[in-house]
Amino acid sequence: MPELATVQSQFDRFDLVSRMGAREDRELCVMSFVALLAGERHTDRPATACPVIASYVIKINDAIDCDTRQELKPLAVRIMGTNDGRQRARAWVLARECVNDVFARLMEGAGASGEVVSRLPRL
Repeated sequence: MPELATVQSQFDRFDLVSRMGAREDRELCVMSFVALLAGERHTDRPATACPVIASYVIKINDAIDCDTRQELKPLAVRIMGTNDGRQRARAWVLARECVNDVFARLMEGAGASGEVVSRLPRL
């Protein structure tokens, strides 16, 4: 794990973008930022990151606006070291949260009544 001062200097040095980016341009996606912090080659699939998390985070990185994307920088530190063989468990957590929380919020945002939302299936 890199030292806090080193990580903070990298936070200030790079902007997160909606593509893999390039280190020489000081623009990286969140996953290529993970690779940089972990001392890996330039890639959006760093060996240190759980593939389930990487797939999910790449979609988030590419879907949000530029200002919000910058808020993902601290997440990069938490992603390092997650490639520990627990992909199935993480996939289950993501699926459960999507069904139990995210989908319900989307339904509410689309105007579904509280009664309809309360009857949604839960995991």
